[in-house]
Amino acid sequence: MCIVARHAAIYREGRVITNARTARAVRSKSRFGRAAEFGAWAYHEFATLALLHAAGVDVPRPVRAASNAILIEFVGQGDEPAPQLRNVRLSPAEAERLLEQALRSIGIMLSCNVVHGDLSAYNMLCSGGRLCVIDLPQAVDARTNRHAKSLLVRDVANVCGYFAAQGAYANPDTFAEELWDRYLRAKL
Repeated sequence: MCIVARHAAIYREGRVITNARTARAVRSKSRFGRAAEFGAWAYHEFATLALLHAAGVDVPRPVRAASNAILIEFVGQGDEPAPQLRNVRLSPAEAERLLEQALRSIGIMLSCNVVHGDLSAYNMLCSGGRLCVIDLPQAVDARTNRHAKSLLVRDVANVCGYFAAQGAYANPDTFAEELWDRYLRAKL
């Protein structure tokens, strides 16, 4: 779970630490504060995975959370872990089908008020002809994070860019704008 420090504030926006002592420790970056902040990232990822899995998004099923790690279901076939999408070469027909699946997942995530915030071929796995979205500690709440729309636009552009390079037709600007508009009008 590696969040680039200069971007962490963008992803944290809208998250609240209710315990005053913990909030003060996080702000002062004390040893306890750093541990509490790391635990908050892990818990946030676990809670986000649970929400999205229940909503039908293609994410690993979360199993258990601890203060410094989360356990998720194995994604792969047999003993072989699923490769990152960036390491998979697709036919144009496969790319079209998986692009649809990826955009569907992005739409369901947004209907749950979640924007991945760093979605790309690096944090999607491909196994058995299906995608699985991973790496969600930085996911933001679209209701409380003012950067949510720009993060959504970037996620869609990254995903469409990958699939376009594999031969699929993708129009990221139109899709992201229409999706955000539908979100704002509660039409997802």
